[in-house]
Amino acid sequence: MPKVNRSAASSKQGIANVRAKPLMPQPLANSHTEFTGFFYRLRLKRGLIEQEARNFDQRLAEYLQQRLLITNGAPLMAWVGSREVAMCDEDRMDFLAWLVQDSAIAQVGLSRLCDADAALGGQPEMDVSYPTNDSALQATLVLYKLHRLTGSAALNVLNAGTPFKSRLTSA
Repeated sequence: MPKVNRSAASSKQGIANVRAKPLMPQPLANSHTEFTGFFYRLRLKRGLIEQEARNFDQRLAEYLQQRLLITNGAPLMAWVGSREVAMCDEDRMDFLAWLVQDSAIAQVGLSRLCDADAALGGQPEMDVSYPTNDSALQATLVLYKLHRLTGSAALNVLNAGTPFKSRLTSA
């Protein structure tokens, strides 16, 4: 029987175990009462037929369900949050990136992070609002996806490039 160096085998196994663990967000302290999230507001592209709009609604519902997110509102304007973890700027950027790639969306607006109580209030102010084909938005998303910008930095870049806080409220 060959001799096995147990310390080397156990250290390799320990490294594999550490690398195999996914990074999980930390749960909220009072996850049953505290919800964090953000508002979004969408404008669909002109000329969509009813079936295309329904298909988008289904894609949105699947996206939210896969990520265990909850909503309060309608498909084109709602508050998105999580019961499991505190939302962060990366969550907003991931959602923005997903929306921008969808062929049904013409314009998207996102608010700052807020708690669930804000969902009961009036009209939220959109922190970032862009047409999906905007070159500044597209460039920022590329840098974010390449991990050259954090979610906070990407949102700051987009906010700095928006001359008006919300372009969606005027239409």
